[in-house]
Amino acid sequence: MSHPIKTIAEVLAKVNDLPSLPTVAARINEETDKESLTSKSLAGIISQDVSLVTRVLKLANSAYYGMSRQVDTIDHAVTILGINTIKSLAMALSISGIFHDHHSDEIDMKGLWVHSLGCGVIARSLVAHSDQDLAEKAFLCGIIHDIGLIAIATIVPIEFAHTKELMNDFGVPQCEAEKQILGFSHAEMGGKMAEGWKFPEDYQEAIALHHCGKTNGSDHNSKILCNSVYLANKICKIKKLGVSVNPNYSKVSQSSLELVGINKDQMVRSTENAEADLHQLLMV
Repeated sequence: MSHPIKTIAEVLAKVNDLPSLPTVAARINEETDKESLTSKSLAGIISQDVSLVTRVLKLANSAYYGMSRQVDTIDHAVTILGINTIKSLAMALSISGIFHDHHSDEIDMKGLWVHSLGCGVIARSLVAHSDQDLAEKAFLCGIIHDIGLIAIATIVPIEFAHTKELMNDFGVPQCEAEKQILGFSHAEMGGKMAEGWKFPEDYQEAIALHHCGKTNGSDHNSKILCNSVYLANKICKIKKLGVSVNPNYSKVSQSSLELVGINKDQMVRSTENAEADLHQLLMV
């Protein structure tokens, strides 16, 4: 049985049907790309969305961040928690709308959001012991690592259903099934979407390689970022956090831990902390 094969370019061309980057996230990305994002400009961008302001402040005052005093303005939140933390928080909350605004008969969107948020929280926790700024990048990359799934399910739902048949009925690995039917994987699709959204190259790479990790290349931080998302995705499946289209997973290898710069005990502690954090976030 043959199926229509589309290229990533053909799917991306149907831009009106693809999830678009929310306005706030797009503005923050634009300012970051121009290296003109400041605490003042970040607060100004967020403040243009009243509902986002409310959600950011609610989360900033939650047990997740453990604030000792009330944070009552975005400016105050940036001052207390730092520009990178508030930036990743605002981006994450803004992007969460993509999961809530799109419907698919083939994807449990609520479950996928919990899985994606869990991946972000775990990726952040795995990296936080060594580099807090890189941990915030890992948080955002973890949240959007499966964004390509939403695009594929939206644009080519019939083909997407065929990939699930290959996975569920014949045990074909997810990315392999997608390449057989579509010619590309959801991870590659997500990387291209991140490129179109003008995310930095290391973000694009972390999303595109979240099923295999990165073992080559000389950039140390890029390697940690990429492999933290790869590990977090695997841990989310092991812990059954949320709902993944493909719940199958392989064991966490020692080499994967080494690439992130942690050992097994650190991974266990990071995961335990992240699970508690995830529950706090889901309550907000």
